Amino acid sequence: MSEQLAATMRVKRACSWLLTAEFFLVIYCYGHLPPHGLAAAFAAIQPFVTAAILLRASSGVEYAELREDAHARIKLALLGGALILPMRALLDLHLISPGPIFQLAAPVGIVLLAPLARSDKSLRRPGRLLILGIFSFFFAAGCLAEANVLLDRSPAQRFHSSVLAKRTSGGKDRSYSLAISPWGPVQSPAWQAVPYSLYQSVQPSDPICIDLRHGVLNVSWYELSTCI
Repeated sequence: MSEQLAATMRVKRACSWLLTAEFFLVIYCYGHLPPHGLAAAFAAIQPFVTAAILLRASSGVEYAELREDAHARIKLALLGGALILPMRALLDLHLISPGPIFQLAAPVGIVLLAPLARSDKSLRRPGRLLILGIFSFFFAAGCLAEANVLLDRSPAQRFHSSVLAKRTSGGKDRSYSLAISPWGPVQSPAWQAVPYSLYQSVQPSDPICIDLRHGVLNVSWYELSTCI
């Protein structure tokens, strides 16, 4: 009995550490642009770590109250960690045609779904399974989008454009955008989210440079910078 109790308490402590790490990751991801490899990597592997802990917590523990508490902690860590990656990918990455990312996300999401559903019987109900499937799909899309950019070592093709306008949005947590004139494969003016440093360094009518890369998954992406 005491051995099972000690094992369950170890699981709870591990979950607490995961939640603490996730808390700082959320702060880091909300406050830093563009994406950073280490934060993206942690967000990608964190759900797998939580699933492994959940499997450990589900076996050989007779204390239902402690087991449910461990499950609750792990689900919270899983939810937050998997939401960070798609959110950062959506805000940070400039993809030309993200269609292939979503096509790949469907089978990858199914692969992710199986061990997650196996780890907790309560997730196997049809309604919860559907929600988990949607959740896994978007997490997979975030992972693939980040991998397409962060692992890309292809040479950049440089294009030149100009700033048409600037704007900010939001309250305390402001976002910054530039309206960019047509360039290369983008045939119409478009607003682009940019870091504050770039937003501050250019004015309307200033030139701006755009580096286009091929992408690891053959999904072209680009980044903006001042022309120096």
